[in-house]
Amino acid sequence: MNELTKMHFGFQPLYRLRWRFDFADKPSRIGVWNGASNLQSDSAMMVNKTGLVRACIEGEKIGEWVVKTLFEMDGHNYVTAQWIRLANAGIMINKDVQTASLPSSLIGLSLLSSDKKFIVYIDGTGAVVHLPKKRMDIKLLEHSAGV
Repeated sequence: MNELTKMHFGFQPLYRLRWRFDFADKPSRIGVWNGASNLQSDSAMMVNKTGLVRACIEGEKIGEWVVKTLFEMDGHNYVTAQWIRLANAGIMINKDVQTASLPSSLIGLSLLSSDKKFIVYIDGTGAVVHLPKKRMDIKLLEHSAGV
């Protein structure tokens, strides 16, 4: 079976995903497809959000190379972006294992507002999760890194 058509935890990969920020007074900034970069400078958190008009999730249809906007929000509502990954691990994990080092599969990308998480999965479907009050009080590097 072709690697691109395998199921990932129930999600049929139809899109490669990336974030995009559009600004009022400067060129748009676009992320790397599926976050496939280890450089911090390629991450959404390193983009200066001054003048942000729109934050969106774009998808490139696999095999067709057609890019379309799958989700967008007004720039003033944007808080942060998060990749959605599922760890490929058994039920029993040694407590000393670093979770960041576990192999994982990318299944989506989300944009957060102050009270909601908007998710787009690699199969093109989406979900909205209401954030608990405790989650809204977290201080993010994105808003304190001086970018």
